[in-house]
Amino acid sequence: MNTNDFLYEQVIDCIPSADLRAHLKSNPIELSVLQKATIISYFSDIEQITALFEQLAKHTSSLAEKELLLSAISEIKTVGYIDKKTQAVFESKYPHDMPPFFPFLERCYLPVLFSGNDIIRCRGEVYKVASVPLINDKCDFSDECYLCYPLNNNEHHHIHIGEAERASNGEVVVAMNQK
Repeated sequence: MNTNDFLYEQVIDCIPSADLRAHLKSNPIELSVLQKATIISYFSDIEQITALFEQLAKHTSSLAEKELLLSAISEIKTVGYIDKKTQAVFESKYPHDMPPFFPFLERCYLPVLFSGNDIIRCRGEVYKVASVPLINDKCDFSDECYLCYPLNNNEHHHIHIGEAERASNGEVVVAMNQK
């Protein structure tokens, strides 16, 4: 990997899906500083966010990125989450009229590993994929989701790409028996 891949493995390790982590380690993708911050903030706890944001802030040569990351770190340390101060920095440094409308929700274009009718699992539940994410300029990171239905009922769910894993045959059998 080249110098643009600073913290790549640590960022990928934040992703809950072992399937996606393995894929991204075998097939690395380019991620900007703000895309890395998005993945970190979406999937990590406060301590990990703070530690990795500090490393990103030290590494970036962009003053806007540095200010945004340092603002987020400050708010996390004082109020426990990213709040209005960081939102104001984001709006002033990155003015735009299309998503993302909030800091650290950059589209990351993570690989879509599953397709329609695949059986996946997420947080102990088993689902059938109805459709894959359709990412465009009206989306943000929270939209990078599969539309799915549990095998044991008809309620639809949006499963984030970073949380979806291939279900085992045993998990499928258990889910089908719960119907």
